[in-house]
Amino acid sequence: MIKETSNLQKALAVLLYDQFDCPDVEAGQDDDIMVEYIIGALIEKNENICPFKNYSAEPFCKTYKGECEKGLTIDCGADVELVWKEFMRID
Repeated sequence: MIKETSNLQKALAVLLYDQFDCPDVEAGQDDDIMVEYIIGALIEKNENICPFKNYSAEPFCKTYKGECEKGLTIDCGADVELVWKEFMRID
C-alpha cells in the first residue's frame, strides 16, 4: 500500500527547498526526516539564538535552566538542535 503525500508535506518540502539549504528534501519523506530539515532551517535562520529566550514566555529551557542566562544566545554549551527539539516539544 502506497502512502499518499499530504498537501502539508508537499508545501513544507517546497518551502524548505526554496528558502533554506535543503536540496535533498522531498515531499512524502518520513516525519522524523522532515523534522530534521525543519530544525536545520531554523538553525540556519536563527544561528545560535535561543528560541526559549526569543519566542517563549518561559524564561529558559528545562534542561539547561541555570546555565543559559546571557542575552538571547544559546550560551550554555547546549546542542542547538536539541534546544529546538525541546522548544518544539519533540522527543
